[in-house]
Amino acid sequence: MTERTEQLLSVDQVADIVQLDVETIRVAIRAGELPACKIRRRIRVKPSDLAAWIDSTRIEPERLDIAGSLPPPPVRAPRPSGMSFTERAKRAA
Repeated sequence: MTERTEQLLSVDQVADIVQLDVETIRVAIRAGELPACKIRRRIRVKPSDLAAWIDSTRIEPERLDIAGSLPPPPVRAPRPSGMSFTERAKRAA
């Protein structure tokens, strides 16, 4: 398809394609990350712009840091007794 004849996508369609929430797509459009056009109060995205946006987020395998992308583990509150399970087991033995 040429640029003038490619089928435009709605925000809902884009969200379905990339499996993200509609609001996430709207935020990307507002931030200027994902190019879009407004036609009579309706936001539309060109498939070629969507493909370019997806390509711009590609991660190189050697730079992939899965551990760094995970949230830190939750901090546990201290036990009321102040002792761990192991310490209590040792005292009970």
